[in-house]
Amino acid sequence: MFKVQEACPPNRVEERRRPAPAADEDEAWVPVLDILSASDAELLDRHGRWYIPRRQARYVRRNALVVLGNVGDGEDPAVEAALRRALADPDPLLREHAAWAARRLGRDDLVPAAV
Repeated sequence: MFKVQEACPPNRVEERRRPAPAADEDEAWVPVLDILSASDAELLDRHGRWYIPRRQARYVRRNALVVLGNVGDGEDPAVEAALRRALADPDPLLREHAAWAARRLGRDDLVPAAV
């Protein structure tokens, strides 16, 4: 004999929405530097089907900085420019991740002493 649970967690199954399938024009990968140079609106329009916490583009940029720190080339002028922009960003979350990425790529010279 089965008992119906009357307290948390509920034992009913709730249907969850699945994300829309990828469209033909969706990209399999996205260049990290493109993410770091895009506006908030561009990021959400282009990648809105991704999970983005609180629908804030800053979290996509934060993740892109982590990727950049792991696979970027610190001597590449485009990487240096992206790091400089992120290090000057008003958002402390992005500045901290940019400092981490710069240090990881051997570009301590880009990191201000205050970060």
